[in-house]
Amino acid sequence: FHLNECIIPDLEELWNYSFQVCAVTNLGTNCSITMYETTLESVPGRVEYLNLTTETNPNKNRSIVVTWKPPTKRNLNGILLFYRIICKDNKNNLREIYVKATTNELQTFQIDNLIAERTYFISISANTRVGFGEPVEMSTQIESGAPLPPKVLLQTCTIEVTDPKRQLAISLPISDFFCNIVFGSPIEWGIILAQSSMANDAIYRGNSSYYNNNIIKKYQSWSSVHDSDNVPPYKTTPDDWKPRIDCGYYCNWQQSNSLSTSIITTMVADTAVEWVFLSTRPKQETNK
Repeated sequence: FHLNECIIPDLEELWNYSFQVCAVTNLGTNCSITMYETTLESVPGRVEYLNLTTETNPNKNRSIVVTWKPPTKRNLNGILLFYRIICKDNKNNLREIYVKATTNELQTFQIDNLIAERTYFISISANTRVGFGEPVEMSTQIESGAPLPPKVLLQTCTIEVTDPKRQLAISLPISDFFCNIVFGSPIEWGIILAQSSMANDAIYRGNSSYYNNNIIKKYQSWSSVHDSDNVPPYKTTPDDWKPRIDCGYYCNWQQSNSLSTSIITTMVADTAVEWVFLSTRPKQETNK
């Protein structure tokens, strides 16, 4: 009795196969019983249909929704356990995320707390008990949003004004407001003042086109309202005004709001600072 053997190459990983050996002569064929065997697991193939969707609502936190499909059935190569998502921005900040695999055809995960105007590079790979498969990569840029209002708008100011009856000195938070770049780098600043009894406008946060076309245009300058009996809200800063700060050097948006900038502005008696506005440069406008 001589033992014969045969090596069958190029089989699929974790795949069910049936085997049967047949002896063939000129007179006929005689086959053995059928035996079944499953190959071992391997690392999975690439995920399919990776897609990145960024948040476009100017009032919502900056985020990316990552969607993908598992490797094709032939490329599963085992039982999927989880997916690894690597999120890296153009400032070399890296985040590694593990998402448990499900039986859903379409997989979804939302990456939150991102920073506007940065480019993010996303790679995702599937995992079996053997290891990780080849990653699939894609990049996208986060659009600007509407700046967040500060927790504390006005702070104690020690600057003395030359005309206390007609001037007001105020301090505004820097790191919590002017240098908070989470929703994008500010490109425009301004201060709205009003007589206390007239300071009734609601604070607006949203689409910049709507703001420029419907809100800021209604505010006049000091020279237009100073003779009014009841001074309505007016824009006390010129169009090209900028606070005397350098966000890139003096503060970091992650610090507390211990730093401030001081401003002296002309006023009438019984004046209130109604609100301070900032705007960023949106990559794409959205509806109000």
